[in-house]
Amino acid sequence: MDFLPLQQSRAYADALQRLGRLPRWVDNETARMLVISRGTTLTSRGPLWRTQDAGEQTVFLRRFGPRIVNADSTPPAVLRGAGYRQVITAATVAVLSRSSPAHPKWDAARRCSHELSLSTEALGAHHAELLQQDRSQQKQRRYRGLPPGFINAMSPDLEVHIARLQDRIVAWMIFARHPPNATYLMGCTTPDGRRSGAHHALLHRARTALAADVTDIDLGTIDTETAPGLARFKLRSGARVHQLGGTWVRVPGL
Repeated sequence: MDFLPLQQSRAYADALQRLGRLPRWVDNETARMLVISRGTTLTSRGPLWRTQDAGEQTVFLRRFGPRIVNADSTPPAVLRGAGYRQVITAATVAVLSRSSPAHPKWDAARRCSHELSLSTEALGAHHAELLQQDRSQQKQRRYRGLPPGFINAMSPDLEVHIARLQDRIVAWMIFARHPPNATYLMGCTTPDGRRSGAHHALLHRARTALAADVTDIDLGTIDTETAPGLARFKLRSGARVHQLGGTWVRVPGL
């Protein structure tokens, strides 16, 4: 198990339990998998394999696999052999290593942030305005993020990185820590934040702050068609491209 996605972490399971959900772990010598029930059963970014033997993987999924698998690293042949059929094509995410160098232009933007005051805080009730900013941004840009209730349930494992300019918040980013990895969840910036390279500075700061027990940060999906600027920001930070496996549904009788 090389990379631990948030959706297969103890932090994610704990948040679900705080919301009254009852996630179920399947854990044996072949793999570990967090299964969630939402009218049907599903696993996201799992299973986490302890073996690369396709036969053992197929047997595991036939015995323990949920109705829906939002796959990460599971080979398509294994999923088909276990009775699944793909219904949604694979997305791509950016993964930032703590040691990967940034593009020179990205690093130059970060170096323009010397006027900013940066801080790191635990997510608390006094950050409600930041979450409201994110909800407004979702409506404006027509995308869906994690609901506020789930963010609050995850708060023990979240940290907020904030950039201020003359005591005004001009940008912020929220990360979930789930060692040995972390995940970027959301963030906002203002025109002043963009001009001052605030998000460049915050991501660099987060990578440095998390480095004690985190090797990689999942920066989320990259879409060069609908959000080319965001994709460029993530990739120029030094992140590598990681192809997910798409969504698969078990077909009865197969």
